[in-house]
Amino acid sequence: MISMVTLRNIERRDGILSADYFPEDREDSGRISIRESDGEEVEYIQAPTDSVGKFHGPVAYGLKQLVGVEKLPKEKTIMWY
Repeated sequence: MISMVTLRNIERRDGILSADYFPEDREDSGRISIRESDGEEVEYIQAPTDSVGKFHGPVAYGLKQLVGVEKLPKEKTIMWY
């Protein structure tokens, strides 16, 4: 089974990269922020329907892939098996 999550509202402010994340087929969201200098997670707000934390790892990985990217995308989709 393929799982998917979408990062939206991706922004950079004062060395912190942040995004809202939307689990597949759901309208609720969570939020994650990482410090670009060392990749340390500084905020994680779990989406209400993500009761088991299934999306935490993929969301963190997807946002870390954007560290150093000058022009941030409007959204990024992450899929895994």
